[in-house]
Amino acid sequence: MAGQVTLKFLTFNIRGPWDRGPNSWENRRAGVAALIRQENPHVFGTQEGVQWQLDEMAAALPEWDRIGVGRDDGHLLGEQCAIWFRRDTFRLVESQTFWLSESPDVSASMSWQTACTRICTSAHLQGAFGWFRVYNCHTDHMSAEARLKGVALILERMKMYREPSVLMGDFNAGETSKPIQLAAARGLKDTFRSINPTAQDVATYTDFNPLKTSGEKIDYIFCDDSFRVEDAQIVRTTFNQRQPSDHFPVSATLGLASSIRFPSIGKP
Repeated sequence: MAGQVTLKFLTFNIRGPWDRGPNSWENRRAGVAALIRQENPHVFGTQEGVQWQLDEMAAALPEWDRIGVGRDDGHLLGEQCAIWFRRDTFRLVESQTFWLSESPDVSASMSWQTACTRICTSAHLQGAFGWFRVYNCHTDHMSAEARLKGVALILERMKMYREPSVLMGDFNAGETSKPIQLAAARGLKDTFRSINPTAQDVATYTDFNPLKTSGEKIDYIFCDDSFRVEDAQIVRTTFNQRQPSDHFPVSATLGLASSIRFPSIGKP
């Protein structure tokens, strides 16, 4: 029965390889891989990773396949919003990347005073129970207009397919912001708040301070009513007293709502 299936998701801004010293990628990569292994998600999304960085992760995490393209050329150049999925659980039906701009199908396009190129990647995944779509995004850190219109664009794409969907990523937006409120108005559940409605120490961006818990939650996993939320956490794991990234990951364990019939196309 579909109602007995549970899937674990994780969103993780892994921080690009920009830093030197204690927070360099060389000092963090083992911790990133260890955290993912510890959480053992069925599906996870990463933000900010570039191709060679993600290749190193893939070598350490062979149980997961990944899809994604660089935001600066639609191929290998620039940061990616990669989606990773367990190869023993899912088959990739198709994937897409679109740009958060007025020309979403034009590589490297920019609009709305965005500070840099921004993208959303989606994966259409098939499991034994049926299929669903996962979206992974990283919205702009400077332009409020770009954040709002970018999220609106993602929601329109999700509406176009009308399939069970999970949306995750680094939204660079607090819980009372217009983009997050728009997602709620369109029927998406913030999985963390579904389980932790009164939590106050919810910061997910820490600037590599693992003791920082006060502040806004800007990393999210949303789902539609095809899923029931069974658990959701901000993951504050450290390794050797070092935080693997300048963001805490967010996890969500979702069950398939028994009232929803997931589309089925045979064996994965």
